[in-house]
Formats: sequence, structure tokens, C-alpha cells
Amino acid sequence: MSLVLFGSIGALSDLQYVAVYLMGPPFLWNPEAVGLYSGITDVTAALISVTCTIVIIKFHAKKRSKVQNNVKNQKNEKHYTRQMNLLVTVFAVAMVMLIINCSMVGMAHQFSLPTANILIYIAAVPRLMKSFCVPLIRTMFSICTHPSKQGFMQSVAAFVSRIGLLISFTALPAIYAATVLTFPGTVFIVVVIILMITLIIDLFVPLVVKKGNVDVKADEFNGIYSVQEEEKLDNILNFCGDTF
Repeated sequence: MSLVLFGSIGALSDLQYVAVYLMGPPFLWNPEAVGLYSGITDVTAALISVTCTIVIIKFHAKKRSKVQNNVKNQKNEKHYTRQMNLLVTVFAVAMVMLIINCSMVGMAHQFSLPTANILIYIAAVPRLMKSFCVPLIRTMFSICTHPSKQGFMQSVAAFVSRIGLLISFTALPAIYAATVLTFPGTVFIVVVIILMITLIIDLFVPLVVKKGNVDVKADEFNGIYSVQEEEKLDNILNFCGDTF
């Protein structure tokens, strides 16, 4: 859940402080320009997210069908691991892009026009990756969770995400207001730190999943062993009963 919390704080919403930042010096954007900038980048990010998701699904389905045709006894564990590694990799790339975006935007105020505006426009490109965060996190939860607990886990994830958004809407603008006179880019440094923590947590997900698989295998082995022992005991008792 820490992945959901930090991802919601650092990645889902930034307009509450970016708008004020861009309307200040040296940018001096008007509200219409800020709204146009945010609208174009958000809509483009959503379209790219949907397109890339469809491409990944089709590519993965095609690759899976080829493997199933070549190898009839494909192990579910390998397929599961590949899915999780793909999600972790894409999410890590998205976090790196957002870190680049925040770093560029946070340092842009150090330059004069038109260099400052050019940096903001360039930073809009990695910002397009922010729409990947929520679908990827929810898919990770879906893969790692038993079907009987899907609804509960998705509800908890949505609740934690709302808490993260609440923190983002309140704490980050307060940080910007407190540091605007000394260093206006401080809030972006804080966001970069949060995104780096999210990235580190994401990179540890495969290790946690691997450990969980080992524990599940151990439980399954113990369960099978217990069943075999019970069957042996029943056979012995039946043999004794038939003998005597």
C-alpha cells in the first residue's frame, strides 16, 4: 500500500502548485496559458496511456500464444513472473520520467526567458507518463491478490489513493507557499524525493513477490505432505481393521 500512497502523493496531481508556480516570475503565465498547458498534457497523457496499454496487452497475448503453441506444459509461475516484471519495469520508467519532469520544472525558474519557458515545454514530454501510474498499480494488486479478495484489495487501494491525494492537495501547496520567497523549486525537490522512494519500493516488488511464492509453495508442500500422511494413516487403520 505504500506504493499506492507515495505514488498518489507525487505522481497523480501537481496542478495545485504548478499553476501558481508558472504564474510567478520569471514565467508570468496567465490562467488561460496554465490551463491550456495542463489540459493538453493531461489529455495527451491519457491517450498515450490507453494506447500503450492496448499495445502491451496485444503483444503479451501474441507472445503467450506462441509459447503455448511451442510448449504445451507452460508453467503458470513463469508467466506470472514475466507479467510482474513487465509491470515493474514500465512503472519504473514512468517514475524516472516524472523525476526528470519535476527536476526540470523545479530548476526552470533559475533561468531567464525564453530559456525558462523552453524548459517547461521540454519537461511536458516526460510528464506524459503520469497517467501510467494508477493502471499499473491496480494491475499489480490484481495479479498479486487471490480472486476472492480482489474487491477488498481494490477498495483499500482506492481509499489509500484518496488519502494520498488529500495529502498532495494540502501539504504540497503549503510547502510551496512557505518556500516561495527563498527557493520556489523546493516543492519539486520534495516531490522528486517522494518519487524516488516510490521507485525504490517498486524495484523491491519482485523480491517480495518471489518470497511470497516461496511461502506459498512451502504451504502447498506441507498441505500435500499432511494429506499424504493422513491417507497413509487411514490405510494402516483400514488394514488393521480388516486383519483383526
